Amino acid sequence: PSTEPREEPTPDPIVALDPTPQDLRKLRAFFERGPGPGFWQGGYEAVHGYFLALASHPLDIPMVDILTRLFGYTEPMTGPDGSPSVPLPIDVQQAGYRDKDVMKLFKVLYKLFERIEDRFMQGQAPMPKSCTVTPDDPEECFAPRGALGRWAQGFTTGLQAFGHLAAFFDEEFPPGTEERAKIEEWLDDAQHREACLTWFADRDYAVKAFKQEAHNLQSSKIVGEGPEAWQQTNAAFLQTFPALLGALTADARRLLDMLGDPDRD
Repeated sequence: PSTEPREEPTPDPIVALDPTPQDLRKLRAFFERGPGPGFWQGGYEAVHGYFLALASHPLDIPMVDILTRLFGYTEPMTGPDGSPSVPLPIDVQQAGYRDKDVMKLFKVLYKLFERIEDRFMQGQAPMPKSCTVTPDDPEECFAPRGALGRWAQGFTTGLQAFGHLAAFFDEEFPPGTEERAKIEEWLDDAQHREACLTWFADRDYAVKAFKQEAHNLQSSKIVGEGPEAWQQTNAAFLQTFPALLGALTADARRLLDMLGDPDRD
């Protein structure tokens, strides 16, 4: 993606949203210190970002599919009655987790997703409290050290696992049609915003993207020249992050209105 952050409208305030302290400890214990996949050690913040990506998804994805990907399975985890169920892998069993423990974890995750989706559909941008504290050095935002970077890892995983804007618009509004031409610029901007929200997920990827766009950024006087240009770019992304989140809620609402999906209101 282009590394040039674009100006966005002022968003609704970011809302700090975490589970109860007891439930938060359960999630951190499993995804950070236990056998959970943790999105490349992204832990709880990554789960939160993953859920926000799905809350903004144009389709109402079944919870069983959300949990299947969350726990690293390729086949749906369903019991005889169709409810979420997981065949515990050996590493989970060895860590002392039993079926009933994982089912309790499912309930915690389901409750968290419902709260995130509800706030998102109200036009707010729910984030873990740990992601609402801005570090002095934007470099500290990158995963795995930075909470915002870990959140971005999960957000990226959600987009990769279930797709997002482009795939649905190609089907609903085929390229080359008059209807598509009317929304092409907005679609490009929306995809750009999604890409910018993943900036802090992978520092190596960000460095490569920066090197590719450094000349354009400097020519546009968005950043200066020399070693400080990299830090200025990171600072620009961090500064525009709240606005990008706010715009994401507006993009999702517009998409749902266009697709005419009353179930996600």
